[in-house]
Amino acid sequence: MVEYIVNNRCWQLYLITFKEGLAMLKSLFDTLLSDCHQDRNDNDITEEAFPLVDDGTGDREILEYSFGRTVTGHEAENVLRKKGYVLIGMKRAMEYVASHPDAQKAHPLIVLGAQGQNDSFNEAYFDCLFPYFGWDRGDHYLGLTWLSDKFSSSCRFLVVRG
Repeated sequence: MVEYIVNNRCWQLYLITFKEGLAMLKSLFDTLLSDCHQDRNDNDITEEAFPLVDDGTGDREILEYSFGRTVTGHEAENVLRKKGYVLIGMKRAMEYVASHPDAQKAHPLIVLGAQGQNDSFNEAYFDCLFPYFGWDRGDHYLGLTWLSDKFSSSCRFLVVRG
């Protein structure tokens, strides 16, 4: 797998997998999503809506930040930035979940650094969609939530130290 970053946009060569004599093309996004082993995914979570841009966090350790109380996404984003944390993007979040498959069983993992690129949603609701990794009745799932939503004390926000 080869990846290039140009102007903060991630470009990748496609992987070719041979299965039962058929060559299948998979993008880096599809490969990472597959590596996350989710049982269900929101259909609006696509590479176009959540591009794999370089979030500038390099290989710094990803932390699961807990507020220990209910917060809105707006409040969480503001407090985390003021405390010097950097919100990670979709690529780093997917890599984290792929290497920590049981983390989302313990608590939902919120990815505030991966703002959706669906302008019609954002303009219609004056809000932004963000992905989260959850666990429900034995299923791993990747869903979407609004920035204005309230997040319970059990939620963890994926960040790195600034």
